[in-house]
Amino acid sequence: MRHLRRLRRAAILTGLAVLGCSGPAPTGRAPDSTGAPGPGAPPMARAEARAAALEARRATLVAREGKLAHGDAVASYRAFISAGGVEFIEERLDQGDHGWSLNRYYFGGGPLFFYRETGERMEDHPDGASGRHEVALAVAFDAAGDPIASRQEIGGESVPLESRAAPAIVRRAEGLRRLAEAAPPDTAVPPDPAALPDTAVPPDTAVPPDTAVPPDPRQP
Repeated sequence: MRHLRRLRRAAILTGLAVLGCSGPAPTGRAPDSTGAPGPGAPPMARAEARAAALEARRATLVAREGKLAHGDAVASYRAFISAGGVEFIEERLDQGDHGWSLNRYYFGGGPLFFYRETGERMEDHPDGASGRHEVALAVAFDAAGDPIASRQEIGGESVPLESRAAPAIVRRAEGLRRLAEAAPPDTAVPPDPAALPDTAVPPDTAVPPDTAVPPDPRQP
């Protein structure tokens, strides 16, 4: 059953990706400096600090919104952009009875360096129980798009990151970034200083373990 649910999730995300953009993961672009800790700090701590610095600039950024749909799955996103490019993107994915997630992709004007996901979805709990469980995921990436640190919990239990999750997240992030950059001016909205708190997200939004835009095979 877990395998079938993951195949269904991958199919939904693939369909959403067809409506967006596809292509290789971004490489070769050095990320901007956003006040990350020194090089001796753990990768996850550095990524979280950079992400927090970008969040603090929310009120100074231009926001651009969009929406994608495939079957009973609906994804909406808000990209925060500066003169240097896309700083970060917030995405909500609603898969109806199969769950929802709020996904955040952090770029800092360069390639994806951090991804965070929270939500609920139909999943097998580590203790073997199937059902709807809370999911929390964080992945830090290097400039080449390779994961350098990750943290995932399903139903409050630590679970290793699936091998296909990180590449799918990077592809999805790049697809969303391209959509935001190519969106017409009339999709832009004034800077929004209000964050999107996880607790305020109704069952309606993730890349894994898996979310929306480029194929997201993160659920084997």
